[in-house]
Parts: sequence; structure tokens; C-alpha cells
Amino acid sequence: MCRTSAVGSHAGSRPVSPRRPRGCFAGLLAPLAAVGSDETLHHRACLGLGVELPAEHLAGFGVAGYEIVIRVHLVPALGKKQLTKLTPQDIRKLLTAKRQAGLSVRMVQYIHAVLRNALQNAVREELVARNVPMLVQVETPDYEVGQGLAITQAQCLLETVNPTHWHSLYVLALMLGLRRGELLGLRWSDVDLDAATLTVRQNLVRASGELRVQAPKTRRSRRTLPLPPPVVAALRQQRTRQAEERLAAGPSWAGNDLVFSTSLGTPIEPRNLTGHFYRVRDRAGLPGIRFHDLRHTCLALLLSLGTPPHIAQATAGHSHVDVTMMIYAHSGMTEQTEAYGSWARRSI
Repeated sequence: MCRTSAVGSHAGSRPVSPRRPRGCFAGLLAPLAAVGSDETLHHRACLGLGVELPAEHLAGFGVAGYEIVIRVHLVPALGKKQLTKLTPQDIRKLLTAKRQAGLSVRMVQYIHAVLRNALQNAVREELVARNVPMLVQVETPDYEVGQGLAITQAQCLLETVNPTHWHSLYVLALMLGLRRGELLGLRWSDVDLDAATLTVRQNLVRASGELRVQAPKTRRSRRTLPLPPPVVAALRQQRTRQAEERLAAGPSWAGNDLVFSTSLGTPIEPRNLTGHFYRVRDRAGLPGIRFHDLRHTCLALLLSLGTPPHIAQATAGHSHVDVTMMIYAHSGMTEQTEAYGSWARRSI
């Protein structure tokens, strides 16, 4: 079940009906009146349609993503449209307008997917007869290929960040390929230093104006990873540093069990981590590199070393191995030349 709660809140303090799980549209937006066939999109909880999306649908996009798409893109355009009168032309007009407004192909696909998922659940509940968005084809985006770092560049980055309390976080980002939200949501209860394993169980994100923990992006994103010795050493160092910070903070220590936190034990704002990375990146002489490229570095290096694709997929937490190969498997001119040479020697 997909669970989402505000950081610092007491999960479970109020009973939640199985039909209204936190993380569904109805939990994000105010529940409205009973369902009627003449209801408009706006009056069905802003495309929540009075029914909850399955947890697997929500986890793939995230609470924050759904909330923004609904509030910013769907309700203003279709909020007064009756569900039974929604047509493929309405949706094509919406998507075309979004592209003309400068939105990326990926974002337009995202908007279409949110609408499609909401209507599909309405079909299952027999609120509408058909899922109109499924009749509309959308352009498929090209996956963005990150730059990745050479080994010497990664070493330079770690040397630059070493004097700060962020060093261990960067080690995990580079060596395990964890996403930003996975790093910031990591808890000590998810780490076993004796067994040298780590389990990704949650993300830390900013949604609806507050920091929240939510389930991983997909089922495969919830994964257990082995820890190489440098990562174990970095985590032991982090635990020692955090114990010193907790002692210095005294009663002000928040105690969220987070591996990476502020000097008071509170969650790190994701944007603050990004800002810190930009400063470190520039000092290391690596302009243009994104924080996500640390993940790219890890996975691209694994594949270049001959790691089987399914192992790289498990490390990345991707739903499908073709996503891993499409984004992270690169072949340079040197590799292609060696491949052709090997083929020629075997065939001629």
C-alpha cells in the first residue's frame, strides 16, 4: 500500500479507511459530494473522481507530481467538462496547447498519463463507460542521457566535498546510484552495517508545501543493495559524525532516524542538497554536471565493466531492463572499434 505522510507527523494517530488510503487523490484534495453521471471533472475532487487510484499507479508518479498536474494543468482546462461529454478532441486540444506553451514531450505525456489513470479507475467503478484518454496517442519522449563522470572526476568531487558533513552522502550517490529522494529518506533502520546491506524503502520529497516521505518510485525501486567496503566506511563515519551533532544539539535534536540530516536532526530540504552540489561541483571544476549524474556515473560504470544488465537494473531500481540499457549503456568510438575488430577477426 502506498503510504505518504508529512515528516514529523504521527502516522497512525488517526484511523484511515481502506477505501481512502493516504496518497490517493481524495487524500490530496478535499473529498466532495457523491458521484453522479453529470458531475464535472472539477467537482469530482479535481479528477479524483471520488475513487482512489491504486497504490501502484500513484507510486509511479508520486504524490507531488499528481497534485501539480491536477491543480495546474487539468482542472483549469477541463474542470467544467462533464465526464460523460469528454471527447478525444478535448484531450488532443489540451495536449497540443501544452506543447505550444513550451512544455516538454515528457511533461505532456505525464499529464496524459495522470488523466488516463484517473479515468481508468472511473471505468472500473462504472462511473463512465470508456476511458477517453486511451483513445488519444501521445508523442513518446526521448530519455535524457546524462553526462556521467570519469573516475578521476568522481575522485576530484569527493576530495572537494570531503571536509564537509555531506561527504558520506556523495559516496553513496556515486557508488550506489541512489536518487536524491532515496538518499534523503534513508533511515538507519534501513541499514545493516554488519551484514553490509542497505534497503531503499522510502523517498523524501517536497509535496503540497511540506516535506513528506513516500513510497519508492516503483515496486522495483524498493530494493536491497550490498554495500562495498568504502560505503560501509563512509556510513560508519556518518554515524560517528551524527552522534557528535546529536550530543551538541541536546534537547533540540529532532530524532527522525534519518541517516542524512541537518545539525539538528531534521530532514534536509532537497533543494538545499542541490544547491550544495552546485557549489561543490563548481569548486571541483565540473560545470554542467547535475546531481542526478552521480547516479548516472555509477550505473554507466557498472555496465561498462561488464555487469549483466539485470544486475544493473536491480541496482538502479528500474521497472524494466530496457530503461536501464537505454539511459545508461553507452558505446563510445573506442568500444565500437574494438567490437568491429573482434567481429572481423572471428568472421574473416
